[in-house]
Amino acid sequence: MHGYSVTFPLSKKDWHEVEPALSELFEALIVKPERENDPTSREVITLIFEKDPKQDLLQEQINYVFEASDVLHPPRIAVEKLPDIDWLQKVYEDLKPIDAGRFFVHGSHITANIPTDKVTILIEAATAFGTGEHPTTKACLLLFDRLLDGKKQPKKILDMGCGSGILAIAAARTLPVEETRIIGVDIDPQSVHVASNHASDNKVDHDITFVAGDGFKTPIVREEGPYDLVFANILAQPLIDMAGDLAAIAGRDVLLSGFTTEQKSYVLKPYAQLGFVEQDEIVIDEWVGLWLKKK
Repeated sequence: MHGYSVTFPLSKKDWHEVEPALSELFEALIVKPERENDPTSREVITLIFEKDPKQDLLQEQINYVFEASDVLHPPRIAVEKLPDIDWLQKVYEDLKPIDAGRFFVHGSHITANIPTDKVTILIEAATAFGTGEHPTTKACLLLFDRLLDGKKQPKKILDMGCGSGILAIAAARTLPVEETRIIGVDIDPQSVHVASNHASDNKVDHDITFVAGDGFKTPIVREEGPYDLVFANILAQPLIDMAGDLAAIAGRDVLLSGFTTEQKSYVLKPYAQLGFVEQDEIVIDEWVGLWLKKK
């Protein structure tokens, strides 16, 4: 199968700003550093399309996304035809699993060297691993791993912006079935469908519900609160905007991710004002995971 690609470099900050909106345009994505092992390196973004996206139309769409995201200087693009192979499948198969503490998250294309001493979570790469956000998911998993090491066993859990369900399923795979209630919420109904399928694929027997809704306005979120643990792996500005609503339903521990070291102080400020204290932090490739505790 022929495919089409568009490749351009962006700073990590700019990519962080445009990726959520840009993700509506492509079928698959490759994100690699321009220079390996260099934290100041730009990201090289390659968008993969099954069909010719038409260069002029795609350029207009990219210009609009950059303008709406307040990112200056959108790249001039060139659409290139790829060799006759299944490029979407190749992208998925090249993606590596997430190895985070006691957790090992992998797609079905990973069949060898799966550790037997870890909590394995099967997540289809095509639905979960295409956004370049591995560091934020890994940071949340590592913080959750540390929370569990502290002998904590939260009974009611909210995964806000659950996406493909990785964090909610990680909670289900490690906490007692009979004592745990888990809610996952995402604004995208397709994500909710995928997360539900992943829960089934991972043989989750817990009381777990995935629903499509508008964040904390979703009725079930307030009905089920307060929560012993809240996951929120989203983006900096939404995390800032939702601080008050999150504080209202958070009972104890909150794990935040989806922002950079440069954005950390801005994200942390409203939570500190609402009585949260920083318990722990993990930084991976300039992406931050924060464990906050309610006073």
